[in-house]
Amino acid sequence: MAVQNPPTKGSVVSGSRVKLSVNGTDIGYATIASYVETITYDPIAVLDQMEIAEHVPVAYDVAFTASRVFLITDTIKNMSLFPQVAPGQNFTTALLNALLGIGTDGEMTAAIVDSSGQTIVELTGVKITSHNLTFGARAVVGEDVGFVARRVKDTIAGE
Repeated sequence: MAVQNPPTKGSVVSGSRVKLSVNGTDIGYATIASYVETITYDPIAVLDQMEIAEHVPVAYDVAFTASRVFLITDTIKNMSLFPQVAPGQNFTTALLNALLGIGTDGEMTAAIVDSSGQTIVELTGVKITSHNLTFGARAVVGEDVGFVARRVKDTIAGE
C-alpha cells in the first residue's frame, strides 16, 4: 500500500527533549519522555435491557514519565517538588504531610520540545508521583521521574 502523504524533509520530529518549568522558570531537562491521556467511560445499564445503552465519559487522566532528568538548580526534594523527611522528623508525620500537600510547592509545567526548539506537547498541572536514581558502570547517573498532569495540549495540532 502506497503512502498517500509521505513526510517532507524536515517534518519528522527528532532530537526531542523535555523541559521542566516551575512558575515560568526552567528547572531541568530530560532526554526520554512519554505520556498517556486516558478518558474513562462508564457503562449506562438500563432495566429490562441486556446490552449497555451507552458509555458516558466520567474522568480524564494524564500520566507522564521522564527519564534521565537533569535538574539545573537542585534536587526535587530541596525544591519542595517532592516531600522529604527532615532529620529528626517522624516518618509518619512526613508521610501524612505529603498526602495533604504540606511541604510541597505543587505544580509544574512540562514541554516536549524538538531539536529546532518547537514545542510539540505542553503538559499543565504537573505533579511528581515517583522518582528513582539509576546508577551504572560507565554511565551518567540519571533520574527517572513519574508525574500526573491535569491536561495535555498538543501544540502541533493547535489544541
